[in-house]
Formats: sequence, structure tokens, C-alpha cells
Amino acid sequence: MNWFYQDVTIVTDADTGFHFIMEKLYQLIHVGLVEQLDENGNSAIGISFPLYSTEKCKLGNKIRLIGSKTDLELFNAQAKIEILNDYIHATSIRSVPENVSRYGYFFRVRTKDKLKLSSLATRKSKRMNISYEEAIRMLASLPEPSNALPFQWLRSLSNGARFRLDIGFEELVIGQSNGGESGFTSYGLSRKNAFCALPLF
Repeated sequence: MNWFYQDVTIVTDADTGFHFIMEKLYQLIHVGLVEQLDENGNSAIGISFPLYSTEKCKLGNKIRLIGSKTDLELFNAQAKIEILNDYIHATSIRSVPENVSRYGYFFRVRTKDKLKLSSLATRKSKRMNISYEEAIRMLASLPEPSNALPFQWLRSLSNGARFRLDIGFEELVIGQSNGGESGFTSYGLSRKNAFCALPLF
């Protein structure tokens, strides 16, 4: 794929609250991606975090939108996030550098939140047409929440509840097959069963 990208960087001062702006920014991008999902629920635009760090447990202050030039133009990030213009800087759409040699996946990591386990099991049982008990057994293998993993707080578009989106990262190993261009989630993240690697630069 001929990748293009657009960076959105938070440039607010400490008084305004970085985490507040980051949550609002990612929420606006998420809403925009939901509006453009295809019939299979896939987004054509992926998100990477150039300053992602598990050591510091931070996503960083930059969100990078990656996709085709047409998809990024259609998404029109500037219009979707203009309410935050005093606190962010968005670049124009640019071509990904030709000398990129690293690729990787950003993906959602689901953890075992006991308060949400019941609702997760209910949804899983309906989606997979299995019993509630079987869904509970399947979810029992989820890892416990970890404070070492970068995350972002967001609000559910369905019920307005605030939730923690844990985000993992894995670099594409040399010789490993890329999952292809199967699309991303409404959070711009790779799907666990069909990873689509993004250029890292």
C-alpha cells in the first residue's frame, strides 16, 4: 500500500491538562472513524503512537493517522478536531518516507475487569451463540489489569460509560508475514486476528 500520514500533536501547557485534551482528541477521532466504518466494521485508517513507551507507560502527545491519501482526505481530521485547535497542531497529509524499514502493530489489550466481566460475558454469549457460563470460562483467561501498559480513557458511544482502552504494541519481526490490509478497528487499532502492520518512523 502507498501509505500517507497526518500527525496530530498536543501542544497545550500544563495548566490546561494534557490528559483531558488527549482524551477529548482521541474521542473525536474515534467518533470520526466510527462514521466511516465499512460494511464489515473496518476502518481504512490506522493509528500509531510515535512516542509510545511501555517503560514510561505513556502513549505520548502525538497521534499519527495512517492510510491512503484518499481515505485521509475523506476523513478530514482538521474539521473533526477543530474544537481543540488552541491545544493541538495538525500537519498536512504527507507521504510516508520511502526509507521506512520498521513496521508494527498497535492493538487493544482486553483485561479482566471484574466489574465488566458479566457484561462482557453476556455480549460474548450472544455474539458467539454460546452459553453465559461458557463465555465466562473463555474470559477467565484474560490477563489482570496492568499499570505497565499505556492506555487511554474514553467514553462508550453506546452508553456513555467511561472506560480504559489498554493499548499494546508489537513490532513486525523480520520475515514475519504482515496480516494484510484488512482494516482497523473504530479506535484505529489492529485486530488481534488480522493484524495490519503500520510503518514506524
